[in-house]
Amino acid sequence: MTCAECAESGLISAIVNSGREGAGAPRRNLGLVRSRSGACPALRFRMRCSGFGFDLQLLNYPFTRFSPRTRLLAVQLTKILLVASTTILMWPQLKNPPHPSKLKMKAHLALCVLFSLAVAHAQPIPQPSDASRAVGTEMRNVMYHFTNHIEVHIKQLKGKLVPKKEIPVFDDKESFILEIDAATISMSTDSLSHVLNDHVFAGKDAPLKDLRATTEGNQLKIKGKLARKGGVSFEVVGELQVTPEGKIRLHARHIKAAHLPVKGLMDLFDVKLADLINTKKVQGVSTEKDDIILDPDQILPPPQIRGKLTGITVENGQITQVFGAGTAPARFTGARNFMAYRGAALRFGKLTMNDTDLVLIDQDAKDPFDFYLDHYRDQLVAGYTKTTPQFGLRVYMVDFNKLHQAKSKPPGDNAAAGR
Repeated sequence: MTCAECAESGLISAIVNSGREGAGAPRRNLGLVRSRSGACPALRFRMRCSGFGFDLQLLNYPFTRFSPRTRLLAVQLTKILLVASTTILMWPQLKNPPHPSKLKMKAHLALCVLFSLAVAHAQPIPQPSDASRAVGTEMRNVMYHFTNHIEVHIKQLKGKLVPKKEIPVFDDKESFILEIDAATISMSTDSLSHVLNDHVFAGKDAPLKDLRATTEGNQLKIKGKLARKGGVSFEVVGELQVTPEGKIRLHARHIKAAHLPVKGLMDLFDVKLADLINTKKVQGVSTEKDDIILDPDQILPPPQIRGKLTGITVENGQITQVFGAGTAPARFTGARNFMAYRGAALRFGKLTMNDTDLVLIDQDAKDPFDFYLDHYRDQLVAGYTKTTPQFGLRVYMVDFNKLHQAKSKPPGDNAAAGR
């Protein structure tokens, strides 16, 4: 490969040293070094004008990012620098060497123009954004398990899996965020109790312990113990509201301590619930006067969810949360209960799907699709898979709460169902 070809392909590393640092200093350390790598890292220039000379470094600058005309000019200028450096290096062997001032003038001119071109064209190499790597998702009538005791009923959801690193990975709940555009999701008070005890207030120094959530009409009741007040029992009853920031506010109407009403006494002495409960070290929970505020983005176990809560209601022992508009037009209409994933890359098991077209479908549509991410492989093995003409995958899964029934079936039943 010639020097010009190296320069044109962006693989050139030229180091030219000319002039002298002090009086009588010889012109030395001249040379040309070619890069052995085909990579094109970011530009790095160093220019020093000292005494009668200059110092230049061109380190693997990607000339291919220039326009064709500018690239040709950059190559020619680099050749001038290389010729000048070679001439100075071979000065003792030349019979009729050119005047050094001419070489220096050409080299300085080439250097200045190259530096200007590089600065004008050097831009950060674009990296794929989180949005471009996000996998679109749509869910209908899914009972989604976060843990053995925490589950939510996703009536409908539209959003995306946003990767925290490279791509979303089913086998790693920490690898993505479920970003919700629109959804209607309900949770039982039993699941909420486990969220509070097993996740939010699970720390040894948590201010509240032994929490239990129930409903009282359209209000939420939370019982527990004040860990830092000698384990005194307490009870809070209040309405659930949505804050302007999209958080859940439990506005206390009645407060009991040691089974005695204390709300009036607290008001008399200007004592607020926030004075009794220190939530500074508790993630996803804060107190404001007599209100307890929960952040739906932080109180649940992984995978993390993120969305703007716009509505909340309490009815029949269920807490229903509305994100965004709550509903969105269904893109996939081939099943009643399903989880669909489209676009970008998604990894599950040993497979990585590019331009993802994956739909997990409930084999039994009579009840919600019971899905547990920690055990999706068991559900996958118990079901069967079909490939679409466009190489999409349709996975017909057994409900998680019915896996023991599927395992007890005679061999071949699932294969027959697939036919």
